[in-house]
Amino acid sequence: MEVSFKARARTLDMLGRQQIAGIPTAVSELFKNAHDANATRVEVDYFRKNGLFVLRDDGFGMSMEEFVDRWLAIATETSLNRKRSNTRRPMNAASARPILGEKGIGRLAIATIAPQALVLTRSLGQGVCSDLTAAFVNWRFFGCPRLNLQDVQIPLRTLPGGELPNGEHVLAMVRQFRTRNEKLREKMDGGDWDKIEADLAKFELDPLDLADILGEPSLLAEGHGTHFYLLPAHSDLIFDIEGEPKSDLASPLQKALLGFTAPSFSTETQPTIRTAFRDHRLDGTCEDLIGEGSFFTRQDFESADHHVYGRFDEYGQFRGSVSVYGNSVDDHVINWSEGKGRRTDCGPFQIQFAAFEGLPGNSRLPPTRHGPMLKKTRRLGGLYIYRDGVRIQPYGNTDYDWLEIELRRTKSASYYYFSYRQMFGTVSIDSVHNRKLQEKAGREGFRENKAYRQLRSILKNFLVQVAADFFREEGIHGERLAAQKREFAEDQRHQRARSQTVAAERRKLKKDLSNFFERLETERPLDRVLELGKDTESRVREASDNADFPDAAKRILHIERCALKELDDLEARLAVERPRVGLTRPLQLDWGDYQEAYGELRS
Repeated sequence: MEVSFKARARTLDMLGRQQIAGIPTAVSELFKNAHDANATRVEVDYFRKNGLFVLRDDGFGMSMEEFVDRWLAIATETSLNRKRSNTRRPMNAASARPILGEKGIGRLAIATIAPQALVLTRSLGQGVCSDLTAAFVNWRFFGCPRLNLQDVQIPLRTLPGGELPNGEHVLAMVRQFRTRNEKLREKMDGGDWDKIEADLAKFELDPLDLADILGEPSLLAEGHGTHFYLLPAHSDLIFDIEGEPKSDLASPLQKALLGFTAPSFSTETQPTIRTAFRDHRLDGTCEDLIGEGSFFTRQDFESADHHVYGRFDEYGQFRGSVSVYGNSVDDHVINWSEGKGRRTDCGPFQIQFAAFEGLPGNSRLPPTRHGPMLKKTRRLGGLYIYRDGVRIQPYGNTDYDWLEIELRRTKSASYYYFSYRQMFGTVSIDSVHNRKLQEKAGREGFRENKAYRQLRSILKNFLVQVAADFFREEGIHGERLAAQKREFAEDQRHQRARSQTVAAERRKLKKDLSNFFERLETERPLDRVLELGKDTESRVREASDNADFPDAAKRILHIERCALKELDDLEARLAVERPRVGLTRPLQLDWGDYQEAYGELRS
């Protein structure tokens, strides 16, 4: 008697949904699938109103045969994926992409996002697009313990190239799925079937109508790629988008998806694949949560106080440049003593990161830019790992201190210097030189084998030694930092003195203006001028009655001089001198009122 293994339907659930940490990781895996399909764009639109989650790419897509043989097969071979993809890639070797996906983790993880999915795909091969293939699946069947994998029937349809299914097509596929699988009801618990019935009743959408709303990438006309319509999205997605209430940290979704492709800090090159995640809110607004500028940019990098760039060779030795406040030390070498001259399993790799001073007074950035930059690093700061230009989770997340940077800093901030909250950068590896760094099945980092332990040890040693060489006064290059900080301190002392002088002059001006308006009320200078005029006129008349004309003329001239002097004295007492400093907005208004009033008095 011979027997063979049977595959339960739960196998798919165990390999997919149960292997993935959460929705952000699942979306990241689908982004990787789009990358492997040579897509230039992969975008998500999430509509809160009805819980619809749409993910679209413009990659190679699949024909009907490929969908059946590849997408509906478990644990697909990476070598075949690579062979298939390479047959469709441009002949230019520089444009070829390494294959990132393995074992179909991405597509199986769709169940993490929503219990059912409509898949639309259209292939591009040899410059020709195939017909469109449509499939509908409810993932809850694959969580039922008594069902075999082959028991679940997936309805497929094809539409002529350039056409999309409408609402009637989708409804017919949902009914077909229910009809073909209704016989499984007797093998399931009643509660499981009720949930499936409730799901199927909710799956109402029209991809043709949505095409006008979503725009590109599209499967209409000459479009190609793979699109997923998931409904209803899991309620956890709202938290993954918004994060903890009143928290200034990045949300779980932003942590996972921001910086999906390696940022280019040294050039203006565009990423190999553009990503987007649009959140369509109930109030009608829409926000791209991972839009351009949300992650660290070249401008952010160049404005930093300190920079490190270099390469670790196959023995763990670093050679590169370290720049402190723009003063660079090139060809700096840091050895890894634990290697003892033996080649590492982790292989050679590169590092590039920037750091900011925590105190505005110690930074080259002006205060208006230092605050926002520090807020950004506190949300997203850290060292991210990129393999072949695509991010490896969860390295770089602020809540995953994989190099114990924050742990060391709690012991002595001045001694160890670096902090995730004040730095950002990349560790770059590839699939050729770093093959022994292997990801876990659930995409929660690398397996903790010898290669990974070496990578951590090399980087931890490096960060400690860089701090010792450049950021401690006794270090071989520590005087650079100390000298610059002394210069900043002297500048701040002068600025404080200047600020005190400016503040004193503003206070004096405010007091003088207040006194001016008070005198207008109490001394009534216009009345005094009128009185002076009458008194002068009376005295002139009296002098004119003198028969001695020369004597009368002298007396009149004397009266005139006295009157003019009193006018000058009165004008001088009321005049306010403006200091040569900038005025606050309220002071500018008061000064304008003074000029108007004083001008009237003089006239």
